[in-house]
Parts: sequence; structure tokens; C-alpha cells
Amino acid sequence: MDGFKYKAYKPKSKGGNRRNKNQLPINLEVNSNDKLTGALYHRRNVIKQSDWFKGVQHTFDSVISSDNWPTPAKIIALGLGSFEDNRNAVDQLVLLEYIIEKLQIAPNNVSLYDPVCTETDKDFVKQFGYDYIQNSDSIHTNNNCNMFLYMPHCDKVLYEATLSSYWSADKLSTVVLLGNDLSLYSNRQKDKGNVSLVSKFLTFSESNNLPNPPDDLINSFNELCFQYVPSLRARWLNEEYWNKQ
Repeated sequence: MDGFKYKAYKPKSKGGNRRNKNQLPINLEVNSNDKLTGALYHRRNVIKQSDWFKGVQHTFDSVISSDNWPTPAKIIALGLGSFEDNRNAVDQLVLLEYIIEKLQIAPNNVSLYDPVCTETDKDFVKQFGYDYIQNSDSIHTNNNCNMFLYMPHCDKVLYEATLSSYWSADKLSTVVLLGNDLSLYSNRQKDKGNVSLVSKFLTFSESNNLPNPPDDLINSFNELCFQYVPSLRARWLNEEYWNKQ
């Protein structure tokens, strides 16, 4: 995919300095992989015991029971950040684990990419059997099956580029996106004369928001939403809709 763009998401602050809170504690005497494993174990326990996670489970059950749900065969996770020093990225990995388990996706059908990932990050995800995409140009080359795109808190440019890779009647309905609520981007669009793919996607997509997270999870999961275009709708959209301009 040309020109991968990643910009750290900055949700509305509720006060206090969250920057240090989102950094993992550094212990130079501990192996980096061991540190990440410990951080993942801790955050997994915190998140899965939260009321918020119970709400996520309920939302997920509701979404996948829909008649319009395109059951994914693969998962691509983009823009999670570096697990090595960012708690938000570790939190988002915990949710990814749940998605993989819930959808019963084999680990070798799970791919991740973020240009900020370190070699330690790459080795860490590979130990779970996940694929780390080495070249951004190859992210969406094998998009011939139903795909779950996990893109929490990515930049609008990346959502546009990703939608463009699937922008046809036979492919768009095979995609489920779990990322930012795209209506927030569309509402802020300045040039109303030039309709973005995000805006077009929203016109016919189904959407289900995740529950609002508590303060300690807000930087990891704020404003996330399931979004997809049911196949029956995609079939009767006219040529003007599929024009990328």
C-alpha cells in the first residue's frame, strides 16, 4: 500500500499527564521479550476483568450474529504502535487476542504492520504465530477473502488508503473494519465538494460502537466502532459510488 501514514491518536484529555502513564516501566535487567510478556499478561488481566470488556463481548456477540455479517477468514492489524514502550499498544494487542479467539482465526492468518515497530516488537508478535508484514506495499495484496481490519486510532489518510484497496462491489462487502468511528472524520471534512471514500463508505455501512471505555482505558479504546457494508447493499450501488474521485 503506497504511503502508509501513521499518526498517534490524541483523544480528548480528561486532565492529568497521561504520557508517562502510557509508557511501560523500563527495567534494563529484564529481557525485552520477558518484559513485554509480563506487560501483556498484566494488561490482559486488567482489561478482561473490567466491566468495559463485558460490554465489548456483548457488542461483539451482537455484531457477529447479524445476517449481514461477512465472516472474516483473515485479520490485518495496522497502526497499533510499538509494544516495547507503549501501554496503549499492549492494550490493543489484548483486544486483538480476543478477536482472534472469538473469530477462530488461525495465528498464521493474522498479520500486523506499523512502521514504528522495533525488531523486539516484531519478534514478540512472531512468537504467537502472527505474521509481521515487512513491506507496506504488500499489506493488501492477498485480499481475496473476507478480511477483518483492526485499525484502532489510525489517521484518516490511512483509512482512505485502506478503503481504496478494497473499493469495488465484490471486495468492499468482504471487509469488516474495527477502528475509529469514521463519522467523526466525515463530520470534520472541510471540503464538502470533494467527497472522501470515508464519507462514501459511511453512507451505506452498518456501524456498532464499542462501549465507552473508563478513564484508564480511554487512550487505548476511545471512539472505536465496527463498520462494514453488507453485500446486498454493495451490489446495487451505482458506478458513481465506486468512482474514487
